[in-house]
Amino acid sequence: MTENMNPSSPQTPDSPETTGAAASAAGTRPRRARALMMGSAAAAVLILGGGTAYALGGPGMDGDDLGGVTAESGSDDQDRDADDRDDANDADDRDDADNTDDRNDTDDQDADDADDRDADDADDRDDADSRLADLPASDAASMRTAADQAIAGTGAEGVTTIEVVSGGYEIEVRLSDGTESDVHIAADGTVTVRAEDDTEADDDAEPLLDLAQLPAIETAALDAASAEGVADGVVTEISSSDDPGTAIEAEVLAGDGTGADVELDAALTVLSTDIDED
Repeated sequence: MTENMNPSSPQTPDSPETTGAAASAAGTRPRRARALMMGSAAAAVLILGGGTAYALGGPGMDGDDLGGVTAESGSDDQDRDADDRDDANDADDRDDADNTDDRNDTDDQDADDADDRDADDADDRDDADSRLADLPASDAASMRTAADQAIAGTGAEGVTTIEVVSGGYEIEVRLSDGTESDVHIAADGTVTVRAEDDTEADDDAEPLLDLAQLPAIETAALDAASAEGVADGVVTEISSSDDPGTAIEAEVLAGDGTGADVELDAALTVLSTDIDED
């Protein structure tokens, strides 16, 4: 007798390991996809703080993903720092240029001032040379001659002042009545007496000059002026003085425009020398 056999092969049930792996693989793919989409979206969000852009990372973003954004932000900062340095350098350059211009302006002004002073000095020398050229002889002998002419032309007792001026001499004389008069002696010897407004005698009038002392007065005045730097000058005025202790006042003029006022006592000793640089 023939035995009936089941044609189907026995079914082997799935093992727990196989079932778990399949399930794990199936669940992982959706989650990774969602993470990648969230990470991509988050990478696009930037927060601006303190002038720097920061990237927000999310699940699924690794260091390489953040590095690109961070490197770009750092590059922007470096560019701004470089611009700031350029601006500072430009400001320094402008300051340097301004300072240079100021120094140049100061130098130009100093040069102009020096030129003006030189021109003024030259003008002073020219004026002094011109005055000296216009003066008649100013030595003691010539002054004595002019004084004698003034006395002879007016009948005066004597003279108190002899001044050398352009074209002649100005002489102050004291008349016999005690009054004083101004007399001009031209270079050719012409005597001109000028009328005085005050015809009364002056009790405080200066004493008369000792005309014999004129050469010694001239020498003392020129030596005193030369000692103070007024060299090669000429005496342009000699007058008596009623100031206590002072007997003679003399003026000296040099060719460079400088002058000196010299005071002498009765013994012709120098009391003071004042330099006039005008």
